[in-house]
Amino acid sequence: MRTIAPAALAEMLKPQTGHAVIPLVKLDHSTLSSPFYFAANYQDITFNSIVYKAFPFDLVLPDDTDEAPPQVKLVLDNVGQDLVDLIRTAASPLTAQVYVVSVDPSNVATAIVGPLDFSVVGVSYTIATVEMTLAFKEDILNAPATKDMFDPTVAPGLF
Repeated sequence: MRTIAPAALAEMLKPQTGHAVIPLVKLDHSTLSSPFYFAANYQDITFNSIVYKAFPFDLVLPDDTDEAPPQVKLVLDNVGQDLVDLIRTAASPLTAQVYVVSVDPSNVATAIVGPLDFSVVGVSYTIATVEMTLAFKEDILNAPATKDMFDPTVAPGLF
């Protein structure tokens, strides 16, 4: 279960508030000179001394379950050719870092969730959108439990 700061929770539960809850995404790759920083907002947001550019996107955070590894769906609208070219030519996966922040009326952003570090494990795109599937960098649920096989030659005392 995620914990949310009491002040942020109090603002979210108010019937009316001046605070906005906004997701922030950083997309990076070793071939980029500087990462892409996006804010799902109509104006730029400064968070941790970094300016996240206003950009239309949808972010579906994972369910909080123990049944499967969490995956995030990120759908970017009106994507420029530079991001599409990166997706087409990247030999290694892109990385993504996600924050969910609360922005108060004076434009001060406070983290509610994050940083969540992901790898881009799936990409599909059309002329209008790019849809990315983000998963945690290390898939510990599907990793082998041990590297050794126990057989009579390795552990004769077990047999």
